[in-house]
Order: sequence, then C-alpha cells, then structure tokens
Amino acid sequence: MDRVANSGDLGNLDEVLFFRDDNGELVLSKIVEDPRFAAVLSEKSFVIVEDVVYHIGHKGVAYIPVANRKDVLDRFLENPSMEGASFEKTEAEYFRSARTSATNDNTIIDPYNSKRRIVAEFVRHNSIVYISLVVKVRYQKKNWIGWSGTNCYSMNFSANGVFMEAGVPFPFSGSRSGSNVEEISMFVSEVYNLSLDWVWANGSGSFRGGSGDPSSTSFTF
Repeated sequence: MDRVANSGDLGNLDEVLFFRDDNGELVLSKIVEDPRFAAVLSEKSFVIVEDVVYHIGHKGVAYIPVANRKDVLDRFLENPSMEGASFEKTEAEYFRSARTSATNDNTIIDPYNSKRRIVAEFVRHNSIVYISLVVKVRYQKKNWIGWSGTNCYSMNFSANGVFMEAGVPFPFSGSRSGSNVEEISMFVSEVYNLSLDWVWANGSGSFRGGSGDPSSTSFTF
C-alpha cells in the first residue's frame, strides 16, 4: 500500500483500488466500500448472480448474461468492455463525513494539512446489482501522492439514525471499536433490486493515533 500511495501506480491492484478526489487531494480508496459485498467478489472484482456476470469497477458495473455460454464468460472475464456487455454507472456516496487531525498534529487545525487524520463517513454504495449502507471510520496518513490508510493505535465510534428501505423507515444504532487497524465499520443494511437510502444519521467517537499520543482525540460526524 505504501508503494502505491507514494508512487500513484496501482499495478495489479487496479481492480480493487482507485484514487478518489477529496477536496482537491487524492485518497487511495477501495472500489467496493462495503466489506460484505467485497467478500463475495473474486480477486478481480467479478460476481455471478443467476445467469449474469458482473464486473465492479470504480466508474461503474459492466455486466452480460452468460447462461451456459462458457465462451462468453471467458471473454468477459478477459475484457469487461467487450461488445455486447452493458454498463451502469455506480459510486460510493458520502452522506455525512468529518475529518479530524491527530493529537500529535494539534498545532495544525486543518485536517487536510496535517500528517495524520481520522475520516468518519456514512457511505451508500449504489450499483445496479447491490445497494448498501455502511458507517466507516478510517485512519489515514499523508503521502507524496495524497492520503492512504495506516494503522491506528485505538479508535471507536457510536452512530444512530434512520434509513429508508423500499419506502419504509427503519431506525439503526450501534458502536464499533478496534486496535492497531486502519479502519472500523458498521454494516447497516443491504438490498438487491430495491431502494435504500439514509434519512438522517449522526455519530461520534475518539481515537489515539499512536501509543505515545498524550490523550484521545474526539470527533463527531
């Protein structure tokens, strides 16, 4: 990851990572934010649902019916942009987010100009094949090319709110914590072929970037 973050060259990771813009700076990000959905994808970001094979890219989803046509499947796995494939735009939508500088950067108020920061977000992953709502908190360090994830000594958050699924509102709440990890997340909901979106949400938490930090830093989002 450090090589990618410092060089900007994704290499063979371009099927799972991309650089997204954040206030004019680049952030090394996962194409699929939802860990549950990511777990069912192949290492090249393919998944087969019934008789349709999908390829999940950072600009959208390419897909084609394959049924029992192995030749079509083989060609699509080699080239998701092949003739006959369809394409639908998809993206991770950030409903609410916050950025907070680490304690050891307490002389720098602006988290975009610090060397370490926490990023807390309510994310909606929206694609033709799958929609999900996930709360994520990540610890990031600044590199030559932009920002990338790095291990945080300890972090935690609590979140609550209401989401709308197929026109019906549902409340949610929960908390997560982790030590020596880049990020922690809370899965809220997922749907296939239904509508799903945030109604309102908020959260709060704290973190210590390193064991030598004098105290925890609080954040809200």
